[in-house]
Amino acid sequence: MLHKMHVRVGDTVQVIAGREKGKVGEVVRLYKHNSTVIVKDLNLKSKHKKGTEDEPGEIVMVSSIFLKTSSLHSSFLVCSHILPGKNVDSVS
Repeated sequence: MLHKMHVRVGDTVQVIAGREKGKVGEVVRLYKHNSTVIVKDLNLKSKHKKGTEDEPGEIVMVSSIFLKTSSLHSSFLVCSHILPGKNVDSVS
């Protein structure tokens, strides 16, 4: 079942709930079947790299935008034009 979304690709949105609360980003991709959205440079994921004898272990970011970001539910987002009395540039 496809759900109607209140955001579209290219919209500037602010996160209003969760770990990324208060951050602003651009919508890159929509998943209508489960009402989730990928926002550029938000909800980043990391990968733990095991150390070797020569190098210690480390935490690295995955390079592709779709692999390193996890989707956010659309109810956590509000469009920038809906924010009352706030400019998107001043919010973060």
